[in-house]
Amino acid sequence: GWRLGRAAGGWHLVEAELRAASDPDGALSELGRTGISSWLEVGAARTWAPLPEPQRERIATLLTDSGLPLATRRAVAFHAGIDPLPDDEPRRPPQPSTHRTRRWLRLRRRD
Repeated sequence: GWRLGRAAGGWHLVEAELRAASDPDGALSELGRTGISSWLEVGAARTWAPLPEPQRERIATLLTDSGLPLATRRAVAFHAGIDPLPDDEPRRPPQPSTHRTRRWLRLRRRD
């Protein structure tokens, strides 16, 4: 299944790599993680095919089970249009504006 999914390319490749990344076999899991990293660097920008909703749901599930770093999961989720992004950490609250930002706004208002 993994080789066929990879050969099909596009979202099938992403799904196959995520399945491999979550496999208990360490060698296959490493191949899946490497494949996802490679796809993000080279293939993600060229993956224009529409993502069917059932496949989007499978990819979302695989992302949460993949054990990939949070930044990698968020990047794949972004490209796949998965919202909310899967994450294990609470989101940081927005930082309050700094004095410098407020000063800039005051300067702009005087114009």
